[in-house]
Amino acid sequence: MDILISSQRYRVSAILGPIQELLHYKKVSP
Repeated sequence: MDILISSQRYRVSAILGPIQELLHYKKVSP
């Protein structure tokens, strides 16, 4: 159960990471 939660969190961060970077990049150069 603990392993499943950690893997899910890793997956979410892997998805949100690039999105946050893209949003930040858009903010820097509109």
